[in-house]
Amino acid sequence: MAVVAGRENIERHWQFKRANEMEIVSLLLRTVAVGERKLTKRVPMDSGQAELVLIGLIRLMQASFE
Repeated sequence: MAVVAGRENIERHWQFKRANEMEIVSLLLRTVAVGERKLTKRVPMDSGQAELVLIGLIRLMQASFE
């Protein structure tokens, strides 16, 4: 049973890591979209958009060290 439990833990960890990676990709895509809008409209970023960019970058950096 220990092997099965270990395998289940590994699968659960992989699913969690995969979900985090998908979340990071989603954040980066939204960040790029925000950046493109700002380049075309030349409107300053509001605090919510700035926070989105920072969260995306922090999560990307954390994922690169795992």
